[in-house]
Amino acid sequence: MVPLFFERGYMPFQYFPSLTVQHLESSKTDYIEHVAHITVDHSHQVLRAVMSDGRAMKLLNLKESKPLMEDEHITFSTEGKAVFYTSSLFDTDIYQANFVKFRHSLG
Repeated sequence: MVPLFFERGYMPFQYFPSLTVQHLESSKTDYIEHVAHITVDHSHQVLRAVMSDGRAMKLLNLKESKPLMEDEHITFSTEGKAVFYTSSLFDTDIYQANFVKFRHSLG
């Protein structure tokens, strides 16, 4: 089986003392909002190209170093607290980034 991406994250224990591996295997946002009762407001996202290092090559089963896409998120609650951080590495042969921008409000 070929790994599609690698994700690492951090969720502060002070906000999520009941967090389990089972919660992480499904939607983290559902856990944050429905179990921990914290409303997600927004996230800051950075998308960048990075070269794979030895660790990334091993995790993604790459034969040689190549450009990867790194997606870094910090998710904030309605109170402005950083409640979740994640950094993901994607193989650019499998994933691409698509953006849709609107000039005017859809509402």
